[in-house]
Amino acid sequence: MRTRNMGAKHVPLVRVNAVILVDPKNYRQAMRDPRVEKWKEAMRTEIAALEHNDTWEVIVMPRDSKQLHSKWVYKLKLYDDGTIERYKARLVVRRDEKVYGVDYTFSFSAVLAMVSGKVILAVSIIWGVPARHGDVPSVYVKADKEAELEILLHIPQGMEIAVELLRKLGVKDKRQLALRLKKGLYGLKQSGRLWNLMLHEILLSLGFRQCYTDSCLYIKDETDGKTLVGIYVDDVLGTGTSVQKVDEFFEDMKVVELKDLGVVTKFLGIAFDYDDNTGWTLNQETVIDEMLEKFGLAKVAPVRVPIRGEEVRELLPTVQTFQSLVGSLLWVARCTRPDIAFAVYRVTRHSHASCESD
Repeated sequence: MRTRNMGAKHVPLVRVNAVILVDPKNYRQAMRDPRVEKWKEAMRTEIAALEHNDTWEVIVMPRDSKQLHSKWVYKLKLYDDGTIERYKARLVVRRDEKVYGVDYTFSFSAVLAMVSGKVILAVSIIWGVPARHGDVPSVYVKADKEAELEILLHIPQGMEIAVELLRKLGVKDKRQLALRLKKGLYGLKQSGRLWNLMLHEILLSLGFRQCYTDSCLYIKDETDGKTLVGIYVDDVLGTGTSVQKVDEFFEDMKVVELKDLGVVTKFLGIAFDYDDNTGWTLNQETVIDEMLEKFGLAKVAPVRVPIRGEEVRELLPTVQTFQSLVGSLLWVARCTRPDIAFAVYRVTRHSHASCESD
């Protein structure tokens, strides 16, 4: 596989009606962005959701205590046709400041295997009930934090503190305050695990059994039908032997505010199209287009290159860009493009010593 412009700078790009929009990288950029009011509203929405979930309590900063810093991550969410759905801002704890044993202990969290997701799609065809997509908002703040750990957070940029609360706490400046976390939060290493364990207990209480080969695949077997669901962090993919069984599942899962998004049309960046006669069609056109833009390959013409044997090669000055590109291609090959799998697997051999001919 031959690539060009491997030194292209990594910039998050979004194409909307032939105009490329760049997501702000940080709070300062967002405040200077022409869409600043949209980003401010997105931040207010995020903070309101966190406060609604009782994620923290505002306290006077204890003397000689350690506080973690947070940052904002901005993302423009799009519909399948490329039009703007909403502006999204997420509050994230900085990962580089956390210390094992102080801020977290266990952190592993499983996700649904891609092959299991395809099994759900295949079973939905057999049962004649199209798979449905669900989404749980703000999942990492729904599970309680470990009681034995105290995690304090600096007041985030853009978060306003009411004058009444300042007076109540006896301080004049919000910089004298801190947030004591009561639940998980994005950026904490253990947040995914806490949510996964919480959801597991809920599903077991509803009568589901966990799959032996995929811990994020669950089945419920009742006399009047079956329900099969897969969990990928906050995304849920499910089907059943009848529409009623799927409806019952979404009704039961309102305990975690699961939203029923209807028959799945987009899941993990993959576009889905269902037809009663032909079944499911999957594509990642949007993902591929964004990847080409990201690596400066959008206008590069395809070139047929024969497989070569080992030879003396002139190495690229840096391998990070090449590794990122190969990783993106591996995901596409695994999900929807098995036709490129061999070529991609072949070039992975040179991930640590790549050259222009790769």
